[in-house]
Amino acid sequence: MKDFIKECRIPDMEEGDKLGDSPLTQEEDDEERRNAHTIVGRSPFTYEFRKVMEELLLKTLLPKDISQSKEGWAKRDGAKPRTSSSKYYTTPDILPVPKRAKLTLNTGEDIQSSTDVENSSNPTSKGSKPATEVMECYIRGILNLKDNAGRLYLLDHYTMGVILHGTREQIARQELKKVTFDLYDGAIGFVNIRNVHWKFVYLHALSNHIYVVDPLQGSNEVEDSRKAAYKFGEYFKMRRNRLGKEDWVSIKWQPGKITHTFQKDATSCGAFVMQMAKMTVKEFPKIPKTFHIKSSQHLRRDIAEEILRGSVSKDDFCSFCGIEDLPTTAVDAVWIQCETCGRWFHTQCLGMPAARIPKKNTPWYCVLCILTN
Repeated sequence: MKDFIKECRIPDMEEGDKLGDSPLTQEEDDEERRNAHTIVGRSPFTYEFRKVMEELLLKTLLPKDISQSKEGWAKRDGAKPRTSSSKYYTTPDILPVPKRAKLTLNTGEDIQSSTDVENSSNPTSKGSKPATEVMECYIRGILNLKDNAGRLYLLDHYTMGVILHGTREQIARQELKKVTFDLYDGAIGFVNIRNVHWKFVYLHALSNHIYVVDPLQGSNEVEDSRKAAYKFGEYFKMRRNRLGKEDWVSIKWQPGKITHTFQKDATSCGAFVMQMAKMTVKEFPKIPKTFHIKSSQHLRRDIAEEILRGSVSKDDFCSFCGIEDLPTTAVDAVWIQCETCGRWFHTQCLGMPAARIPKKNTPWYCVLCILTN
């Protein structure tokens, strides 16, 4: 810039004479000659103007604030950061604390409102594993004791949930290739709702009816049964298309309703479903007109006793530990049989010392039989 200014020469006075006589006096003319080759040039430029020009052209003004630089032009007005700006990540002085989701307690109203939502039941959720295993074990034990002809099929709760609430891709993975439904006159099971509630599902193939029974009061069971009838109709058509199976494809399922008592608390839905399944198996092939269930404190204990009675073999395994062989840790361990139910036990499992073992012809009764009788 300095070289550029020096090269910008103003015509001297000799060249000015060619244009005409100068109106300046001799002193003014000498002053102008001295300033002819400077930045000021002619006399109309004052000292103040020369100072301003030198600051603008010859000096580089640094930005006094980040807001005056190019980086700050596109930024919003705000407080000046305490740390120096950088194009790399700068660790903040205070780390933000994530907000925690509020835990809400599911009530009966929440469960009832969820039945109207298409995805209210998560088909990929397997519910509470201990509760699920207990319920299916109980229903399987009831079928083994009551359904001697084997005309009722127990549909596991996971497959039931996928059929009723799953997508087409999820339903296609539940084909049940080895099951022939034409060998059965009906199917029972239960479905999980939002991991907190259970409903009983009953397919009566002899009358072409489907029943979805909710132990909790307030749901539209006829509408739930109508949706289940449509879902199962589509499911059996899918099996025909993928596997070539024609079983139960021609059945035009109709919704049905069974009157019943309702649970009075928020935790008895599983016990009610098991009792509904028990009454259904007992009345089969007839359809129960009503489910009358007494909600009492002994209901769960009665269910536990029935599970223990039907869970193990009476002749081959110890009804306490479930092991066939005698324990090797005790030399005096022997088998003992209950006089009433015929179950066998290890005396070591019962904590029975050798002195308390009854004689050969003396009757002995297990704890289950003593409690029930």
